[in-house]
Amino acid sequence: MSQSLHDLYNEIVAMKIDLEEHLNNHELSPQVKQMAEEELSDLIATIEKIETGHYGVCEETGHPIPVEFLTFQPTVRSLSEMKTLLKYLKKPVFPF
Repeated sequence: MSQSLHDLYNEIVAMKIDLEEHLNNHELSPQVKQMAEEELSDLIATIEKIETGHYGVCEETGHPIPVEFLTFQPTVRSLSEMKTLLKYLKKPVFPF
């Protein structure tokens, strides 16, 4: 495992632990709890992928996900998810 991947792994594990503690020790609204649980699921899946050597591979096609995008969004699961996120990132929140 490269040093940068090792650092990312450690950061994601720390985020997972922090999120689990927050879910267990705080009263959250149903909407926030659902979003936190979905994020926790993404973190767990990312940790498993790093541990098994499948990190950065599209779940749908098996093609690599660009490293530049993984740097921006390390929990992305597929190229189609990446394209959807990019589509929304390019649109201004308030049209000019």
